[in-house]
Amino acid sequence: MIDDHFRARIVLISALGSEGNAPEPPLGMGVLLSDTLVLTCAHVVAKATEHDPFDRDRPPRGVIVRLAIARRGDDGVANATVAENGWFPKQSVRAHDEPADIALLVLARGQLMTGAVPPLSL
Repeated sequence: MIDDHFRARIVLISALGSEGNAPEPPLGMGVLLSDTLVLTCAHVVAKATEHDPFDRDRPPRGVIVRLAIARRGDDGVANATVAENGWFPKQSVRAHDEPADIALLVLARGQLMTGAVPPLSL
């Protein structure tokens, strides 16, 4: 069972709409690590950006990140791009004989999800 602390960190990843700001339906999920960072799967970002999921170069286009559970007074929507050195597509890294499929997203400047949740402590 997912507790409320974790549930508040779940985000939905969508492609940018034709207007450049209206999100398309969600293509996958991610986890909000802080008010600026989201961890998701590379194949989700690849699909949202129409990027080759095996390409070692990060996608040039961004995505829309939405909080799965919106809070009062906050629509919980932000634009995001793949962080520099945050793109690990399928087959780029192997751990335990499984291909990596990781993307670290950075929310656009001025679109922080401040107060969403405290940063994760590891």
